[in-house]
Amino acid sequence: MPAKRAHVDEMSAVDTAEDWLGVGVPSLVAFERSLRCDICSELYERPVQVSGCAHTFCETCIRGALDRSTKAACPVLGCSNTNVSTSKSKLVAVPALADAASAWRIARDELMSKLRTAERRTKRKSAESASDAAARPSKRSRKSEPVEEIVDSDDEIEVVEPSAWAIHYD
Repeated sequence: MPAKRAHVDEMSAVDTAEDWLGVGVPSLVAFERSLRCDICSELYERPVQVSGCAHTFCETCIRGALDRSTKAACPVLGCSNTNVSTSKSKLVAVPALADAASAWRIARDELMSKLRTAERRTKRKSAESASDAAARPSKRSRKSEPVEEIVDSDDEIEVVEPSAWAIHYD
């Protein structure tokens, strides 16, 4: 099992559900929050559900929280369950949620990597386009000037407007 990040100074390095806002996929914020423990804020590791209120936590997180607490209360703010115990009958494993969190951990890294790569590629193309645009005169600054067609005879010179150059398909 991967080690949990426990130090507050390390929390800045923790991936959060809000990361999806930064890469333009806000719809995944609520989804990812549902796969995170309310105690450690990490994706679930061996999730267990507390009987009585059905809140879910990582097994080590809820056991640690209850060991440190003088009350046997659910750590979720506003929860009225005050009869939480670390006994096996009170903490029920949720294997389907463990599988979902594990699969999401892999998919999240892959998806986030692809989105950030695409974002960098888009920014690079925008920067290149901007520098190319700066290097050439804009279309608005170029004036359409009539072009004179030279005729080999003594006839008059005919002025051909640029709009006449267009190819028309009928």
